[in-house]
Amino acid sequence: MKGRISRLTIVDVCLEGVVLAQNEYCDMSGGDWVCWAPEYFITTTVARCLHQAKGNKYVTIENGAYDALDYAGAVGKGRIHRDIRSGGRFDLLLWWAKGAPRAVIEVKNRVFNKTQYESDLKRITGVLKRKKLQSSMEFGAFTFYSAADDSSTKRSHEILEQRIETIQNNAQVIVGDEFKATLYISDIVIEDASAWFAGCILVEHKI
Repeated sequence: MKGRISRLTIVDVCLEGVVLAQNEYCDMSGGDWVCWAPEYFITTTVARCLHQAKGNKYVTIENGAYDALDYAGAVGKGRIHRDIRSGGRFDLLLWWAKGAPRAVIEVKNRVFNKTQYESDLKRITGVLKRKKLQSSMEFGAFTFYSAADDSSTKRSHEILEQRIETIQNNAQVIVGDEFKATLYISDIVIEDASAWFAGCILVEHKI
């Protein structure tokens, strides 16, 4: 398949990667869910799925943030906002086939609290704002795994359904009026007294 890979296809592949990580880890560990695994296991699984997806692109893992901005033509003059954390690394960097960065993808395991995704969403919007007329950066994504157990008052799937609504509402507030944050999810999988799902927040400029 020639041509670039679409944003929604990338979202689907990210979700597939998280689901695959869950299933592979459960199989290799004898039943443990991926929430007990290092976050890097999910990151590398998503990277592998992106690489295998049809469409023209490249993907790198733990790419230096400043270097990514430089390659994207987004450094320029002026101080780089601290939200970008330019001295750090992006979990995944998706590249255009011609060799310029296209999207930052951050990955998180065991998401249940706003503090776990707020800084990553601010980082993504910071990147997209940076020299946006010159930059090759097109969008960003926050990909994650979330699980819950039954509580004394709610079933696990009810907890996750409420969490999904909260994450979507919080995400839009965090990215602000300049951007659109859309949460995509896998099916919620229920096993006994626990449940899990994969999520991906697509962050893009409003048209």
